[in-house]
Amino acid sequence: MIRPLFYSLSISSISLKIGGVPPQEGRGYDDSSYIGSTAITLLKNMQILISRTLRLGVTIASVLALIGGVFYFIQHGTELLDTEKYQSFSYADTQNPATTTFTGILQGVWTGNSESIIQLGVIALLLTPIMRVVLSLFDFVKQRDWLYVGITAFVLAVIIINSVAE
Repeated sequence: MIRPLFYSLSISSISLKIGGVPPQEGRGYDDSSYIGSTAITLLKNMQILISRTLRLGVTIASVLALIGGVFYFIQHGTELLDTEKYQSFSYADTQNPATTTFTGILQGVWTGNSESIIQLGVIALLLTPIMRVVLSLFDFVKQRDWLYVGITAFVLAVIIINSVAE
């Protein structure tokens, strides 16, 4: 006899029921008939970890940018706006190592340079989705989903190569 295929969703834990009869109200679930409940729980936990990582990254980036912005106004709030500076753009003007290199940014943060603190917030914001890719890669390795491991590793490699290439 071929049993019908039923999918049931439990509020307390996500479980996939294969075969048998659908769960009836008032009856407990037989764990032996559930396939992959541990895997689904681990997947849910990884999704929670990824979402918390994204929230934390955005929060850290926002706090750093806010702190840098407050310091900037404290340091430069009384200066008059130089409109000549904004009428023409030169790429050479943007090459300040204190705000364009990672070591310069860290040294600037250490010395209290407000622009460097803002830049550190921008770096934190840029690293947030990269951390999502890294966590997804570990998740796919743990699931042994080799197709997505390859795709995610390729995406991570492209991000890293584009980040370090000059």
